[in-house]
Amino acid sequence: MSPLYHLQVGSFIANAGQFNLRERRLIMLTSLAPDLDGIFFFNPNLWERCHHTFGHNLFSILLLALGLALYNRARRLQLLCLGAATGLLQVLIDQVTNDPSWRIMYFWPVWDHDFALGRYIAWPGLAFFQVWVVQSALMVLILSGTVLLYRRRGRTFLEFVSTRLDRLLTDFIVLPFTSRCQVCGQRASYRLSADGRTVCGVHGRVQPNLTVLAAPAPGSSTP
Repeated sequence: MSPLYHLQVGSFIANAGQFNLRERRLIMLTSLAPDLDGIFFFNPNLWERCHHTFGHNLFSILLLALGLALYNRARRLQLLCLGAATGLLQVLIDQVTNDPSWRIMYFWPVWDHDFALGRYIAWPGLAFFQVWVVQSALMVLILSGTVLLYRRRGRTFLEFVSTRLDRLLTDFIVLPFTSRCQVCGQRASYRLSADGRTVCGVHGRVQPNLTVLAAPAPGSSTP
């Protein structure tokens, strides 16, 4: 599946406990890290040889989770366990949503045995079932989970990049359906960073640092 979906799954796990932003980002990072072995996407032949190798195995997942846990100052055991679980879940999701002939080597490089489901299941329709049925169902579930996370916690996987970007984009999508501009009564698009008031695109102004300020009243001069 796309790294974007893996990041969303990582955000679900990161928000399962009372973790701070730094800890949530560390956990989400483990959901993306296995795809580092796809870095050679620009070279199809090299990508085919390397993808699902040095990133998609238990050793690299455990080492990364351990490193990130030690990097944090508190709750190291929790971060180790959740980080390892998140990384392994990424690999398992790949196994059940990709073409079943695509190799999965959990113990690479110690043991290069291929655990791809196509080696164990001879059903001719397996590839269609995994790529179209299972993957589509998981995509719907993941997107639904992101909506649920926003409703419960007021944040999404976008906080991995920037909390301001997360608030700005999610408000822009959600506020027109839920809130009105507190200046003119039109559908709201933004939330003012200073006091949280909802405003429309006319009465709110997005700054380069992704904060939202109240737009100056018509005829007024800005300093």
